[in-house]
Amino acid sequence: MCDYEGREFGAFYLDSVCINGYLWDMDSGGANDDGGIYLDIGGDIPCPKCNLKGWVKYLSNEYLNDGYESVVHPLTTKMVKNVMAKIPSNHRRIAIRYWRQGRTEAIKEAKLLG
Repeated sequence: MCDYEGREFGAFYLDSVCINGYLWDMDSGGANDDGGIYLDIGGDIPCPKCNLKGWVKYLSNEYLNDGYESVVHPLTTKMVKNVMAKIPSNHRRIAIRYWRQGRTEAIKEAKLLG
């Protein structure tokens, strides 16, 4: 468990916490009869701090879509790198691969349509 807290569950305040590399909603759950606290929503979103590889894979559909849409709304390589600037370089390469894959698919479709 790292010390990451974020806003992944839709609140304007910090509502997610990392437990064993995955995010849980701090607004969910409650207390059981023994007085222990439990969370019952979450566990499927990788933590962007300690499980970054999983986080990039979790966002892969967004990167694919962004790459696909880049044919209609062109972006320079520098613009793509700036969007992904907060991701460490080794994981940024993976994210850019997803982006390029989406762009390639869009270009293939555009060529087929003429």
